[in-house]
Amino acid sequence: MYCKRKYAYIAGEKAMHSGKEIHASRERDSCIAREEFMHRGKEIMHRGKRFTHSKKKKPCIARERSHASRKESCIAEKSCIAREDPCIAKRHKLITTSRELSTYYVSLFYKTQALLALRQTRWCRRQIFKENN
Repeated sequence: MYCKRKYAYIAGEKAMHSGKEIHASRERDSCIAREEFMHRGKEIMHRGKRFTHSKKKKPCIARERSHASRKESCIAEKSCIAREDPCIAKRHKLITTSRELSTYYVSLFYKTQALLALRQTRWCRRQIFKENN
């Protein structure tokens, strides 16, 4: 009787131990699987980042090309304007970018508007002076 119990106890312990081993191996496998899954996810993210980085480079290159073509057209426009107007031809050497050219024209416009307004007010004053005298 004692031997049967002892053997049953040992068999139970072995079964429990093997159950623990199975549980530990399952846990290990799930941990490894989780790590592999995370690693795969990181690889996919890294691949995606490389892809988006290459996508970002392409518009940047296109932007640089359009900027260069705009600069060339601006230079051509400046030389054409300089050939047409000798007054601007003197200033053409000083003007380097299209922004400066546009600010020059804007300031020129406002100066002419101010001169016109000044002439008009002077003319009005003369007319009033003539009428009064």
